[in-house]
Amino acid sequence: MVKSFLGLFLLLLALMPTSALAGAWVKKEGEGSETTSIFYHAPYKSNFSSSSTDASFNDFKYNISNKTSSYSLSNSLEYGLTPDITLIGDVYTSRYDDEFEVKSQLNGAGEPSLKFKINYYDVETKLGFKGHINQGDYDALSYQFLLYPGNLIAHDKSYYLRKKLSGKLSLLYGSSFNIPFGMNSRPDYGNYIDLESSIKYFPRADTVEYGLSANIGIRPFNKEILFVFGLDNTFNGYNCTKRPFSNEAITNTITSLGLSQEVSSALLSSINSNLKVQGNSPYSQINLQIGYNLNDTNIVTLQSLHNVFKNKPFTYNTYYITLEHKF
Repeated sequence: MVKSFLGLFLLLLALMPTSALAGAWVKKEGEGSETTSIFYHAPYKSNFSSSSTDASFNDFKYNISNKTSSYSLSNSLEYGLTPDITLIGDVYTSRYDDEFEVKSQLNGAGEPSLKFKINYYDVETKLGFKGHINQGDYDALSYQFLLYPGNLIAHDKSYYLRKKLSGKLSLLYGSSFNIPFGMNSRPDYGNYIDLESSIKYFPRADTVEYGLSANIGIRPFNKEILFVFGLDNTFNGYNCTKRPFSNEAITNTITSLGLSQEVSSALLSSINSNLKVQGNSPYSQINLQIGYNLNDTNIVTLQSLHNVFKNKPFTYNTYYITLEHKF
């Protein structure tokens, strides 16, 4: 009953209106867009597997790995509050299927395997605004501020707020352009390029993340069909993840292996250190999109994000379909 109610609550929360966060153009006063996206994050294995041998532990070896897949639903809104200010909001809900496995070997014999599986929900929000600096018919320069209050983790009867409070300040530039086989109008119906540079600060971790992205959109046939190619780069990217596995369950499983106290303690320490991973690393994603204007107010888009660096923590390929409604 609790799980059913929780699932319904999270679904309703995700369907609340929120933000497309698209481009440098601000909305006209009283106009806006609502965007709903369904995501699929392809299964991936994290790269923090480890193994070691220590004579004091009687030649004890272990290898730790993690495999995760997830499904997400987001709803977002941009609304023109004034001619110069666009309000932004976003709610993003994910379901994670997380599998954590430990394989160990003692004195070269046997390979006791510990496996933990868990399903949980993660709800994230962001709120903010986009401000006009300079905007013409064919180019725009603006700034954007987003506040990330944190994210709610829900598992069975447990609920907690992960400490990912952050604020992000961006400078955005967009320009439309003409090519021999393309449309020449502002990005609503033409070819365009979007650039963004950003700084994101995590006060609880006292760390700063930098971002730089570029996207180019081409309409080679008519205004209805859009192809987008982009590259999103993050420098000093901040990762902070804690999985809601039960320490009691892990401890009991290790105890059941009948290992010595020293070996059990070493294994438990290694598992706990890998369950919570925090670090800074750069990463890049290739952004591919195909969009189709159903009519003047509705656009459907197929999109995929592909990681350039495969050896970074928590990197995976993402595929999603988006429906944007302008009002």
